Amino acid sequence: MIRTVWAPMVMSLAFLSGCSSTPSSPKVNQLHQEVNQLNQQMQHLTTQASALEIQGQLNSHSQQGAWLVPQANTPVELQTQLGTLRLSLSRVESEASGSRANLNIRATGDKPVPALRATVVWGNWTPPAVSL
Repeated sequence: MIRTVWAPMVMSLAFLSGCSSTPSSPKVNQLHQEVNQLNQQMQHLTTQASALEIQGQLNSHSQQGAWLVPQANTPVELQTQLGTLRLSLSRVESEASGSRANLNIRATGDKPVPALRATVVWGNWTPPAVSL
């Protein structure tokens, strides 16, 4: 009697486990890949938006100079004695010893940028602690 009870249970378990694993179709796999790509793009845009917000806040409180946050990927206009200059970073790359980037300085109009002297401060920025 025990054998007759176990045999149908084993057969039904084998049958159920065979039904539970359905092979994925190519369309489902493609959909998963597209969702993963969209998630990555969303993460990138969220990072860029956060960096842009930080860059805007820093520049709104800046008395002189301009802040460029690499992840913002957005130029900044700086009012100077020479007129309005447009500052941007390009070719931002990681290196073993940190990062490097090109600082682009352009005049906003058709005039060329005259000779100038600038001080560039590059490095990690730590936001000030907020006391609650």
